[in-house]
Amino acid sequence: MTCRNRMLGCVVAGLVALQTSIITAATLYVDGQATGASNGTSWSDAFTSLGAALAAGSGANVWVAKGTYSPGPFQLPVNASVYGGFTNGMGALEARNWMANPTVLKGGGPVVSGANGARLDGFTVTGGSAVTGGGIAMSGGSLTVANCNIVSNTATTGGGVFLSGVQATFERNRVVANSAIQEGGGLYAQYYNVAAAGVIRNCVFIGNRCEGAADGKSDAGGIYLYECPYRIESCTLYNNFAGRRSGGIKLYRGTVVPYVIKNCILWNNRTGTPNPAENDGGWEISLQQPDQNVPLYLQLSYTDWTPVGASKFYSFYRDNVNKEVFTHLMEADPAFGNTNAGDLHLKSYAGRWSNGTWVYDTTNSPCIDAGDPLSPFDLEPQPNGGRVDLGAYGNVADASRSGPARAENGFLFNLR
Repeated sequence: MTCRNRMLGCVVAGLVALQTSIITAATLYVDGQATGASNGTSWSDAFTSLGAALAAGSGANVWVAKGTYSPGPFQLPVNASVYGGFTNGMGALEARNWMANPTVLKGGGPVVSGANGARLDGFTVTGGSAVTGGGIAMSGGSLTVANCNIVSNTATTGGGVFLSGVQATFERNRVVANSAIQEGGGLYAQYYNVAAAGVIRNCVFIGNRCEGAADGKSDAGGIYLYECPYRIESCTLYNNFAGRRSGGIKLYRGTVVPYVIKNCILWNNRTGTPNPAENDGGWEISLQQPDQNVPLYLQLSYTDWTPVGASKFYSFYRDNVNKEVFTHLMEADPAFGNTNAGDLHLKSYAGRWSNGTWVYDTTNSPCIDAGDPLSPFDLEPQPNGGRVDLGAYGNVADASRSGPARAENGFLFNLR
C-alpha cells in the first residue's frame, strides 16, 4: 500500500470507528414510575432517579419518560444527549412528544448545570433559584439546549439561563416568566471577544423581568449579551421588562465580529422610568460601549419592532461613533395568535397552528413572508409564499401558512 493509500485507509478506518461509536452509543432509560431493576438498561428496568442516570451517562443517550423530577440540581454528563418527552416503551427518538409528554426538571439552584458537549432536549426547567442561572447554568465548553420550556426561575444574573464562555446552540426554546435582579431576566451570556460564540434561534422570550438591584441598575428583561457575539435569528421577544435599560436585548462591549439580529420580532418590551442623567432607555434594544477605540457593531435587519420612537433603541459609545447598520425594519403590529395564552404564532387567513390543529383568522400578519429573502424557508408548510416568516416560527413546521382566505358557503377551507 502506498503512503497515500495507507493514509486514506487510516481516514476511512477512523470514520468507520466514529460512525460505529455513534451508532453503538449507550442508551440509558429513566422513568420515575418504573418497577424493575433500576439499572437503566431498558424501559422495564429504567432508572427511577434521574440523578443516578446522569451520573452514569457520560457519552450516552439518556431517554427520560414524562413526569416531574425533583429536586435539582441536575448535572448533565459530558458529551451526553439527554432527551425528555418519552412514554415508557417508546423505541425511537422520533416517536417522543415533549409537548404532549411534559418532562419537568424542578427546583435547585440552578436546576440544570451544563457540561462540555452535552445536549438538553425536550424538558421543562422550572422553579430554580441561584446567584447565576436559576434554570440553566454553565461555564466553558459547548452546549446545546433545544425544545425546552424554561419557566419561572430566578437569579441575581441570568434568571432563566446563565452562560459564561460557552459555545452555545440555543434553539426552539420558550423562555417565560423568569426574573433576575441585576442583568438578563431571560438569558445572560458572556464570552469575552471571540470570533463566534453561538446562536439563539427560533426562540420565544415572553414576560421575563429584570429589576430590583439596590443601585437601580437592572438591565435586559429578555437577553443580555456581554462581549458575546451570539447571533439572534428568528426569535420573538414580547412583553419583557427591565427596571433600567433594555426591555428586550442589551448588547454590551465590543466583539471582533458584529452582533447580528435578523428575522426577529421585538414587541412591547419595556423599561422602568428612564434616568435623565444617564439618558437610559432602549425599550427594545440597547447597545453600549464604555471603552474607547474598541469596535462594537450591530447588524439589525428584517425585524419588526414596536414603533415607540427614539425610546425603542438606545446606544452609547465612548468615542461617539455610531456603528449600527439597520436595514429592512418594520413597525407593524405582528398580529400574534393569542398573547393572553402565550401563543405568539402569527395570525393567518390560510392557517395558524394552535393547540395541535390549524385555525383560520380574519386577519393576516404582516410578518408572514417578511424575512430575509436569502434565509431558508423550506421547513415551512405549504403554502409558504417562498419566503421565511419573521419571528420564532420562521422556517419551522408550525409556521403560519401564507395565502389569501378561501371560503365556501361562508366557511374557510383547510388548506394543505
